[in-house]
Amino acid sequence: MVNMLGTDKSEKYDYLSTSLLIVCLLLESAVRPPKISIQAEPYLEETNFVKYQIKECTELALNNTLSLSFYSVLFTNSTPYQEVALINSSSPITQLVHDIHGNTIAGMYFSNLLGQQELRITFSFEITTRALHYSLSEDVGVYDPSSSLFEAYTINETHIESANPKIVLKAREIVGAERNAYRASRLIFRWVHDNIKYEIQDEEMGALWALENRKGDCSEFSFLFTALCRAVGIPARVTSGVADPKLPDGGFFPDWKSMGAHQWAEVYFPNCGWIWVDPTWDQFADSDAMHIAHIRTEFAQYKHENHVFHTSWIGWHYEGENVSLNKRTYELFVSDIDSDLDGLTNAEEAKKGTNGLRPDTDYDLWGDKIDWWPTDFFLPNIYLLIAIVPIISLMISWLKARRSRLHASSIKTEI
Repeated sequence: MVNMLGTDKSEKYDYLSTSLLIVCLLLESAVRPPKISIQAEPYLEETNFVKYQIKECTELALNNTLSLSFYSVLFTNSTPYQEVALINSSSPITQLVHDIHGNTIAGMYFSNLLGQQELRITFSFEITTRALHYSLSEDVGVYDPSSSLFEAYTINETHIESANPKIVLKAREIVGAERNAYRASRLIFRWVHDNIKYEIQDEEMGALWALENRKGDCSEFSFLFTALCRAVGIPARVTSGVADPKLPDGGFFPDWKSMGAHQWAEVYFPNCGWIWVDPTWDQFADSDAMHIAHIRTEFAQYKHENHVFHTSWIGWHYEGENVSLNKRTYELFVSDIDSDLDGLTNAEEAKKGTNGLRPDTDYDLWGDKIDWWPTDFFLPNIYLLIAIVPIISLMISWLKARRSRLHASSIKTEI
């Protein structure tokens, strides 16, 4: 008597495993977002992009004003994850300068204003943001302490108290014996994200306050990460902008904060350049397409040369009596491109508040940092599921029939 059930049972499960593997591979390839290599930066991989149109409108109240010089920090290129094009402005730009951080400041001059009660100034931008995965090696290069970049981004400054003994002590405690800048910055990033409780503050409190109180909002997360990096000789900086804007009807925002004001950070590696870090959102070296950078510095008053910028990084000089800000409004629109090929345009995703704009860098069928919910997978892929279910049913039926035949065969053998 020969018992063949053990061998056939093993063979049956081999068929089943192979079939399920094929189905999983088909499913994974169908929902995987397109990847685009960026040739100029071999350590980057693009998983998504979004195009925005933003219109800024500033309204100034005039009072017997004769002339006025107006200046504004424009949305800035943040290569490689953001490209900005200034489409038009309401008046000619008479001066365009760049500061040491790479920010662009536009200047305008207005004369013969006597008799006017209001001045309206607009800028329109087209902004492309990219979701990038940084495939970094640990060989990120060696810093040159004598360079201007190293000096500029390792200094102690307001809200980034990198020379404070408490900051220095904590940074050394976190890093320990680690001397590799990449690994050390990741240790700092992880500590900040895991040990600071998110709590919105009415004003910017800074890195030292966040360390002492173990809480803060995106500003404090970014300040503390930057300060701790600088304390151990790793150049870092804060970036201010908006993130994950929820589009109202008409795309109109009455102020900057309502558009989704946010702060994050960047860390510098000699072999790689500036690398995206958002300690609030738990993103290290993985940018998304929902952050729109405005200025490379903090939200507090921005200074360029001897000019102090007022709220929202605008300023002015005038001849005559007082000039004041009436309001600063924004209009934001998202393109009708379906950049992640999920059947919804970027505009529809932003309108509905779905997670479609978030990158899926680990290809687990839903966006990074989002709790799983059935609609994230089933709704965009319903047709694929409808096609796969009959295939799985046929496989199960075939396996059952084969098992019956094998069972009958084994009975005959025993007889």
